[in-house]
Amino acid sequence: MTSSLLMSRRSLLLCAQYVLQLFSLFCGIHQAYPFLSYCFT
Repeated sequence: MTSSLLMSRRSLLLCAQYVLQLFSLFCGIHQAYPFLSYCFT
């Protein structure tokens, strides 16, 4: 049970890292294309 918990925690951390990367990319798109930021907000 402990190993599965560790695994889920690890995957959660990986997911958070992915979301953070996606968010930074999205912010970059926002700065590059104001029209897109207008569409997505």
